[in-house]
Amino acid sequence: MDQKSLKSFADIVKKAVQQAWDTNAPAMEGRLESRISSNLERVIDEKLEEKIGRLPSKELFLAESDKLMAELKTIREETTIIPHQYKRLEKRTDNLESKVFGAIQQPN
Repeated sequence: MDQKSLKSFADIVKKAVQQAWDTNAPAMEGRLESRISSNLERVIDEKLEEKIGRLPSKELFLAESDKLMAELKTIREETTIIPHQYKRLEKRTDNLESKVFGAIQQPN
C-alpha cells in the first residue's frame, strides 16, 4: 500500500469510529450514569447501615433514659432536702454551742 491509500484508509476508519461513537455515545452515557447511580446508592446504603448499626435499640435507649431520669429525680430531691437539713443542723449546733459555751461562761 502506498502512502495515499494508507491515508485514505485511515480517514475511512476514523470516520467509521466517529460515526459509531456518535451513534452509541448517548446509550453508553446512560448506562454509565445508571451504573454510577446504582453504585453510589449502594455505597450510601452500606454507610448508612453501618452508622445505624451502632445505634442502640429502642428498648435499650428507653431503659437507659429511664435510669438517667430516675437519677436526675433523685438529685433534684436531694437538692431540695439538703438546704432544709443544713438549716436544721445549723440551728441545733447554735443551740448546743450556746448551752455549752453559756455554761462555761456562767461559772466565771
